[in-house]
Amino acid sequence: MCPALTAGGSSGGSAASVIAGMADGALGTDTGGSIRIPCSYTGLVGLRPAFRRQQLAGVAPLSVSKDTVGPMVHSVRDAALLHGILHGEEVAELSPTSLKGVRLGVIRALESENSDERTVWNKALERLRQAGAVIVEIALPILAEVESQSCLSMYEFPVAINSWLAAQTAVPTTLREIVDSGECLAEFIPLLEKMLECQSLKNPLWLSGRRFQRRLTHALGLAVEQNRIEGFLYPTVRRLPESLNKMPPGCAPELAAISGLPAITMPCGRTQKGLPVGMEILGKESDEFSLLSLALGCECVLLSNEI
Repeated sequence: MCPALTAGGSSGGSAASVIAGMADGALGTDTGGSIRIPCSYTGLVGLRPAFRRQQLAGVAPLSVSKDTVGPMVHSVRDAALLHGILHGEEVAELSPTSLKGVRLGVIRALESENSDERTVWNKALERLRQAGAVIVEIALPILAEVESQSCLSMYEFPVAINSWLAAQTAVPTTLREIVDSGECLAEFIPLLEKMLECQSLKNPLWLSGRRFQRRLTHALGLAVEQNRIEGFLYPTVRRLPESLNKMPPGCAPELAAISGLPAITMPCGRTQKGLPVGMEILGKESDEFSLLSLALGCECVLLSNEI
């Protein structure tokens, strides 16, 4: 952990506490990558579960169609344990998927432009290949649209947070009241004012975003079927942290955020400067257990070599 580098936004504090040894694990919220980006920056394992509205009881909402809560931990087994506890499931021993003959779809378009990061990434893929995995390169034309999509939280947050505030006690009753009071970070006021322009979800931009969610899920499902793959692989972020300033991570985290499919990030190596590189696996279906077993299989291979 380097105090001069950002641990990522939103759930970055959770990631920093775990990697600093202040906690064995932490919870994070992930709407557009706020579990996976900090975990990638700090060399942790982070699971964004499949989207389920019923899991959000008690969580102040940002986006009612994308919000999730998941574990930020040191290993895939710990992620499975904490995920099971969160969902009230009986905790069973997780077995790693054997990679022999397993087809994994790599999205090359999401790889970093940094040669050092790419070297680490390609070495990790080679380890998986040597363990028997079949690496299939996936073309995903819809990626260009993923990158240009406006975030649904722009439209969902004002409606959702007002409903949430109304159910609380001794707090402001509306988002407008909070903004007018000045009791929020000044840097966010322009964004909040823009969000406040949307008072209903029944608008063309929100409806277009919801239609795109279905299109992306269909495109990913089609790629799975046509290429007979068990999951998608890509670097969790396109750029590693350089300072305490926020970094543009790229659109990779949005594949899970928009589609609602589960995704997990894990460290797959370190650059010459010692920075961890995260590998994200996007599940082919809304089943965390299968994804975790596959991730454990990959982790066993990656940890059998010096990272």
